[in-house]
Amino acid sequence: MTIQGAEGPAGGISISGASNPSDENQSGGSYGMTIVTTGNSGGGVGDFGIFSDEAVFTVYLNPAETADDPAPPWALQYALLNPSGETLQDLLPPVAVRKKMPQWPRDVSGRYEGQQIALYAVIDAKGKMGQFKVLQSPNSQLSEVLLAALEQWVFRPATMNARPVAVKVVLGVPISPAQ
Repeated sequence: MTIQGAEGPAGGISISGASNPSDENQSGGSYGMTIVTTGNSGGGVGDFGIFSDEAVFTVYLNPAETADDPAPPWALQYALLNPSGETLQDLLPPVAVRKKMPQWPRDVSGRYEGQQIALYAVIDAKGKMGQFKVLQSPNSQLSEVLLAALEQWVFRPATMNARPVAVKVVLGVPISPAQ
């Protein structure tokens, strides 16, 4: 496992050929650090069989629409959707440029506070998130509200070698009554 962007004399530990996200990415309200792993999970959300013996990257999204929104970070694990044997030099994460917080019913979300919803999606090379599949959820009503909100999100797509690329993602969303 590698952590990039951490504080330290060399900006943290990094692997050969990997890039730290630029300051431009951080202006989107996320990514002070990227966690890079190989194997079946990116470390931020459980192993749901989505990733298999590939480089998996994890960043933490700030889902808040405004600075006043009290929202815990969401783990976003991602990997190339269709790797073609290319080296993963300069693979940069997708960055949320338009967000919509889920408006979970307080009575339902309060019962599941501290748990998380995990879902699979694809963020295509145009930044559109789709192909959703709920992987884990304590309540279907909460999942439906989350999916409706995520359908409104728009991303600046992941890039590799300065070209937009599609990525598969596993998103871990903590349930909080404040949302």
